[in-house]
Amino acid sequence: MSERQRLSVAILTKNEEGRIARCLESVRWADELIVVDGLSTDRTVEIARRFGAQVISHAFEGSFAAERNLGLQHATGEWVLHLDADDVVTPEFRALVERLLAGSPSHAAFKFRRKSYLLGRFMRFGGWYHYLPNLVRREAVRYEGAVHERPVVEGTIGRLDADVEHHPCEDLRAFLDRHNRYTTLAAGELLAAHGRLRDAKIRRRLLRKPWKTFWKTYVKKQGFREGLHGLVFSLFFAGVELIKWAKYWELTRPETGDQRPETSGSNRSEVEGVGASRAHRRETLSVGLMTKNEEARLAGCLDRVAGWADEIVIIDDESTDGTVEVARRYTDKVFVHP
Repeated sequence: MSERQRLSVAILTKNEEGRIARCLESVRWADELIVVDGLSTDRTVEIARRFGAQVISHAFEGSFAAERNLGLQHATGEWVLHLDADDVVTPEFRALVERLLAGSPSHAAFKFRRKSYLLGRFMRFGGWYHYLPNLVRREAVRYEGAVHERPVVEGTIGRLDADVEHHPCEDLRAFLDRHNRYTTLAAGELLAAHGRLRDAKIRRRLLRKPWKTFWKTYVKKQGFREGLHGLVFSLFFAGVELIKWAKYWELTRPETGDQRPETSGSNRSEVEGVGASRAHRRETLSVGLMTKNEEARLAGCLDRVAGWADEIVIIDDESTDGTVEVARRYTDKVFVHP
């Protein structure tokens, strides 16, 4: 009989002291617990270490795929189960995985259903009861995608007939806060993917995308069968789509201070020509920026000036997010000053 293969569980956290214990308790049976923490300021790390988890404190740099890959890099098990802090593994799921690892799985990854509860109600309809391929063979998978991370699997994907419970919304205030952060990241991803769209295209997306989301969740996927819960959350996620595109529009407005202007055109030429001397010798140009918790916007700004500025200087006001790490990817002249 072959020896049971080892399982590592990798969990992403940021200020999850209210939920991480329940998640970790449900996977204590695993061979290794890894918590990739985005510099929590509450008791998340303390609680994780109490469960014997290896904690990797790492400033979030705008990519959930990078966080998943960091968990893979530190895992020692042949298999890795990726979770969020609001997930809870059921006894049925545990039993199925243990039987699987006692044999010789032929697939490179397995998908399982995530059983979502919104304000305490299990949402069978509306698209909230879906499969995720997050039980993976460590050496056969890498994650891609900044906001909606997805595994790129070298091999086939099997299916497990067991659920992992997902409790993303136990009160609306925290849920709204989380999606405010999500829409900011998603807007940046849209900007990276599409650049600056014309106003007419933005207008069409602002009008169509929210209604398309509502139709998909409430009508096509039968969210109406969940009663008032289904209506509220179908409208909520339609609103998330609206806010995401509204934030994208804000990023592209030429009159905003954090605009991402086009790199070709008269503005760049004028800036490059500012330092020209009477002898037509171009003088050097330094670009200075003051920052405070700007990890979501800084890279877009620096991408636009890195190609032509002679020097970039960052004065940072003790950011607590990943601003300094992002800045140091572009320049060694980063000065942290209270």
